[in-house]
Amino acid sequence: LEGIKLWNENLMKARAAGIRVVAQATPGQGGEKTEEYYEGLVRFLENVNRGELYAITLSEENIFWNGEHEKLTEFYYRIKKKFPDIPVYQWYSNSSRGDAWPGFLYPWLPADGWIIDEYYAEPRDFEQEVRRYRMLGLPLIQLGYAAPVEAAKHPTTSYHPSMLQGQLRVAKKYNVPFAYYCWEGGMPKRTFAWAETAEEASKAVFKFVLAEADKARQAKEDELIHWDMNQPADSVLQVDTNGIFRHREEFDLRMNPEEQGPVPDFMSRSLVRGLRYMKWTPDPSRIIVRSVGKGPVDASLTNPWKTPSGDQCRFTARAKVTIAPGASAEVIFEISANGYDWVARTSRIENELLTIDLPVAHKHVYTRLRIGGTPAEPGAPLAAIDWIEVSGMAAAR
Repeated sequence: LEGIKLWNENLMKARAAGIRVVAQATPGQGGEKTEEYYEGLVRFLENVNRGELYAITLSEENIFWNGEHEKLTEFYYRIKKKFPDIPVYQWYSNSSRGDAWPGFLYPWLPADGWIIDEYYAEPRDFEQEVRRYRMLGLPLIQLGYAAPVEAAKHPTTSYHPSMLQGQLRVAKKYNVPFAYYCWEGGMPKRTFAWAETAEEASKAVFKFVLAEADKARQAKEDELIHWDMNQPADSVLQVDTNGIFRHREEFDLRMNPEEQGPVPDFMSRSLVRGLRYMKWTPDPSRIIVRSVGKGPVDASLTNPWKTPSGDQCRFTARAKVTIAPGASAEVIFEISANGYDWVARTSRIENELLTIDLPVAHKHVYTRLRIGGTPAEPGAPLAAIDWIEVSGMAAAR
């Protein structure tokens, strides 16, 4: 307990200096998450000022195979039952392309927030990752690589200033807290960039880090770029047993390690506008549209659809949208043959199944589901999108 007592003293010093602290509970390098690990974590939490913790995380850079997904899930729920007020973050291992997204390439995990350390993801790949984490609607912290001295000691590690700066731009755009890995390496010597004994290269990067942190703290909400980008891929309609082309977007994600098949990346098939107002939920799989602050909501999903062989079809689009009780919401469901001439149907009714037809046969079709309005109270849900479906009957030649 002496080590925990010392750790708690440092926690209180950090909090007195205004620093938020995330406690990383690790079983040690290569260690397994055993019952002994869980008991040690409980003992730690029972002997620190838990109210001063920003969050804890169940180790770092976790994998989901070899039973790890089950352990991370089990320990999350056990910790939440015993310490319901402690935010428990999850942390998956990074990838060179920044595509280790929970619920997409990696299976979803229960979490109160996420930590990522995408040291080597190019800014464009990093932005795609951040967008998917933002769709999960949970707090996110990025740990950037700012360790040029350590990188010089290891041939498999490299420090790229332009990559760090590009990731910082993305983090600012999506309002993601950015922490920094500033260690010089060299076990057992533990020198960090802020130490007097640190090398000049480390000190220079740390000076840059502090300057960027000051800029981020001074940024105002209206200075942030709107969270919208990406060119969606077509959703391909498959022929069902009745000879009708059909595809339903149900916003499913990968929920367990045993699931096979393509990555269920509905975001790659949707042009998302107003991402900050959207949150994916797992049970059932749906997208919740809710307010952020006191302002009105304006969000939309635009999807391109096509048949496998480019058949001329008469298309019908349907969408299931539920408006939250007490919300003043308007749902506009539109269909188009070219993506700019739209036929629209508007609804203000709860639990309505929206159906709309494209009046002429065409090879491609676009749908756009727009939701706007004001919820019953700030931060409350406005509406839920359950699914969007397009079907087409081949036109007579």
